[in-house]
Amino acid sequence: MLIDDLEESNYAIAIFHDKNSNDKFDTFFSIPKEKFGFSNNARVFLGPPKFEDASIFVGQNSIVEIMIELR
Repeated sequence: MLIDDLEESNYAIAIFHDKNSNDKFDTFFSIPKEKFGFSNNARVFLGPPKFEDASIFVGQNSIVEIMIELR
């Protein structure tokens, strides 16, 4: 995925695999039924990670490539 024209700042990314194509993140009693991940492969414990744990710095005119492990 390419995201361009971002201002220099810290950003965090969250993604999920919408396996059944229903356009939502499916859970069962708050337990994810579909794979998901965060930038920096930030760990999850009873909720999403802190922004500081998932954030990456994007500088002006920079190209940043990140890999996110789906869990």
